[in-house]
Amino acid sequence: TIFAQGKALILLDSLDELNEEESDIIIREIHHFSERFYKNTVIITCRLAAQRYQFNGFTEIEIADFSKSQIITFADKWFVAVAKNSLWEGKAKASEFIKKLELPENQQILELATTPILLNLTCLVFQFLGDFPALRSELYKQALELLLVHWDEARRIRRDEFYRNLSLLDKIKLLCRLAATTFTEGDYFFPATKIQPLITEYLRQLPHASTDPEALQLDSTAALKAIEAQHGLLLEQGRGIYSFSHLTFQEYLTAREIVAAGNSQTLQNFVTHIGEKRWREVFLLAAGMMQTGDELLLLMKQEVDNLVISNQKLQKFVKWLDEKTSIINASYYPASVRAFYFTLALPPDYPLAYNQNLALSLDSRLSGNLAIDLALDLALIHALAISLRMTTNIFYQRLSAIALALDLQHLLQDRPVLQQSLQNLHDELPTPEQSRHALKIWWEENGETWTSKLRNLIISDRQIGHDWQFDENELQILQQYWNANKVLIDCLNNAGNVSLATIKSIEKKLFLIDRHHSL
Repeated sequence: TIFAQGKALILLDSLDELNEEESDIIIREIHHFSERFYKNTVIITCRLAAQRYQFNGFTEIEIADFSKSQIITFADKWFVAVAKNSLWEGKAKASEFIKKLELPENQQILELATTPILLNLTCLVFQFLGDFPALRSELYKQALELLLVHWDEARRIRRDEFYRNLSLLDKIKLLCRLAATTFTEGDYFFPATKIQPLITEYLRQLPHASTDPEALQLDSTAALKAIEAQHGLLLEQGRGIYSFSHLTFQEYLTAREIVAAGNSQTLQNFVTHIGEKRWREVFLLAAGMMQTGDELLLLMKQEVDNLVISNQKLQKFVKWLDEKTSIINASYYPASVRAFYFTLALPPDYPLAYNQNLALSLDSRLSGNLAIDLALDLALIHALAISLRMTTNIFYQRLSAIALALDLQHLLQDRPVLQQSLQNLHDELPTPEQSRHALKIWWEENGETWTSKLRNLIISDRQIGHDWQFDENELQILQQYWNANKVLIDCLNNAGNVSLATIKSIEKKLFLIDRHHSL
């Protein structure tokens, strides 16, 4: 009755934490519910990883990062309310927190503090340590230890005797085991019946552990309840259904488990996930925690190559990227040019088409005036995209757009042959003064042929505009390949424990297939 009358506010959180099997079903249920009970207010929240979902009738809003003033407001309230300081002590601590946060050496921590969950962790660490760790992974480590031990001590909370007798390292190792197992299987929500055997198995391996199955079962139940009671780590979301209170904790603990294993087989299994978006943060954290990151990064590069090696068309595409880049007259880093042409070669309606973010991250000089070769190719691909999207019903509206897209004299001063060819194509177009019906007939009779002429011209003259005819599976692999290269680049930029030789080797071969992998 409440739903039918439109008197409900429905809040649906963590859309990005659905596993693939559940995802389609849940999305359909949300669509069905929102259409049936459309009078209610429905709010769906998720991290950006789930932005591919679209819901009719909804307004899409991206929550902005905390501003400087919002960080200050949050800190003022946190150090009084959460840390149990007096008003004067809390405001003094908050002021000291902000001053240190603004220091140049803490720029990375300041960037983290724009996200509320991470600002909360940053305040927690500062309350106990009076300063900030340099690395994000170290911030998580300190926060985890505080949540597991010192936070309880500060509030005079005493846990179950058995759980309290576990060492801090044992508690962290147990949490790492739970996080890595559930995250690897794509489980953000998991029943007690799934994780209790994991706890039992871990406890069985401890020195002086009981060999009695019933005693172990009781200990594992006590441990689960104690972990649940810890400040903000593991929560019972429904009867017997648990999750980590925030995905950040699950990702950090998963990365820590991988790094702690420290063997080649674990890393080899790990890198098979490099094309999956949900593993991105785990890779960044693991790369930052490794004592030496060379082996991990080289294995990542090898797995990036493996994504396209098994498909001849994709191999040919990557080879074309290299050949096209080799004839470009520009001083940009070759990898950035390959990333630039990667997106230009995709179908114009594909989400990655024209996405230059990765190329810019590799060479910021691309953000200025593009070199002539790149600017010309970008303009020609734009002209081709307009004609490929053209229909008879809109030709009369877009005729001027096609004509304008071919007006490239400022880029063709040293290319008279191409300039004349484009002018010839321009001259074939009808004049805009003709009737709408006449223009429609012209495009019906000539549009496909005219577009083919344009495509053939830029293929022969500029080696771009190929119709690769990627199927859905190949486009999906290319998206994974792009994501994997992005993760690899971010890890290169964030890992401070990699040899210069490895960095140079990987940077040189980005968006290339290295057939001679060596570790």
